[in-house]
Amino acid sequence: MITEPGASHELDSSGPSCYYFAICYYFPMLKKGATSVIIAFVVAASGTAAADSLDELRRRAKKPPTNPQKALELGRELRHGALYQESLRALRMGYGKARGIPMVSALRMAVARTHLANHDQKRALRECEQLKKLKSRTQYLCIAEARLMRKRGSLALPAAEKMLKYEPKNYDAMVAKGRAQAQLGRTKDAEFALRQAIALEPNRHEAFEHLGHLQLAAGRTSEGTDSLRSALKLGPQSALVQFALAGALPVGTEAVTLLQSAIAQRRQYAEAHARLGKVLLKLERWKEAETALVSASGLKPSKVDWSVDLAKAVLAQGRARPALAAVQAALKVAPHHPEAKLVEADALAASGEIDLAISAYEMAYGLSRREPASLVRGAQASLRGKRPTTAAAFAERAVDEFPKWAPAWVVAGDVAAAHGTKADAKRAYKKALKLGGPLDRAAVKKKLRALQ
Repeated sequence: MITEPGASHELDSSGPSCYYFAICYYFPMLKKGATSVIIAFVVAASGTAAADSLDELRRRAKKPPTNPQKALELGRELRHGALYQESLRALRMGYGKARGIPMVSALRMAVARTHLANHDQKRALRECEQLKKLKSRTQYLCIAEARLMRKRGSLALPAAEKMLKYEPKNYDAMVAKGRAQAQLGRTKDAEFALRQAIALEPNRHEAFEHLGHLQLAAGRTSEGTDSLRSALKLGPQSALVQFALAGALPVGTEAVTLLQSAIAQRRQYAEAHARLGKVLLKLERWKEAETALVSASGLKPSKVDWSVDLAKAVLAQGRARPALAAVQAALKVAPHHPEAKLVEADALAASGEIDLAISAYEMAYGLSRREPASLVRGAQASLRGKRPTTAAAFAERAVDEFPKWAPAWVVAGDVAAAHGTKADAKRAYKKALKLGGPLDRAAVKKKLRALQ
């Protein structure tokens, strides 16, 4: 039996092994010639959660089978592990003994999918052309999946429908149809097609996965999460499903476990490293967050947001200077990035550079006037830096611009208390307790009691 099920949607997140931001981040602490030590550290960090199964796959890939069906199965496994070159080699080993259009088509289709997973649409389309020369109906499925990679639903849909004309019960074509309709904004039609695919083959995970994405995009969080859980149950080794489900869940242990598992399946899954770092940041697991974000930034150094998160993790551990180096490297790439400028201000303040920090807080607010954090943190840093007048100016602007945001009133109370105006401080703290926004109510009540 010829089998090469699904996974056509798999666009892996691996990238070049470039560690520019990681080196920039550590550079102030390095002596000349020590760069290789840092690179070695980053490489080690990116592989700490790697699964033994990947090593086993690599071992098997060294001597791929010539039996076409076995080559097909190994090629698929290697693709799922993001071992793309090994996958192509294994699949092509099956060419020699492949007989008949169905087997040759399955191998060609698998090669196309490996190229798509590796973000290479051009080579994938070449395989579609080879399928066309074979006069194989699979050419239409190949074209549909290749066009979906670049979100060309208008080109993918007719190809998927052509495939379904010949094979009305083709699961992969039905999934491709649903994905194309989703890209065209036809949500109801997309959901109908994906549910048809599930009815055709209820034990496969791809349709559940795309249904979950569709539901989440429509704000149907509970349904989307349930669909992704179904996908994970049916495809427990899918790093993409693990990644998607982790993103749909609240920050917590389950999300961490899913992301670690995704990384174990794909060691160079940069987005999974980055999301893991962000989740760990929110859980205040600073050192672990740093390790994950060093790996992410090393794999995809152009991602400024990841470098900013890395700076946050380092700063939270009290290492202001290296945090400053990391975020300033990011600002060289994106000088108008508001969050990067805000983290730079925090790092400057923590380094004792209060005047530069004040200027950076002002610039951060100028870059994002809908975000009150720069005003609040500017006031807090100014208080710590013995700049009470500047602190008052930041706090006053915070409550004027964001009168319904509790943290603005808390910092206004802090400034008033520092100036010795207890009545104003009490009013500000009481106001904060009545408003929304992130608020440590117990801490504010403690401040109120201290003013009695």
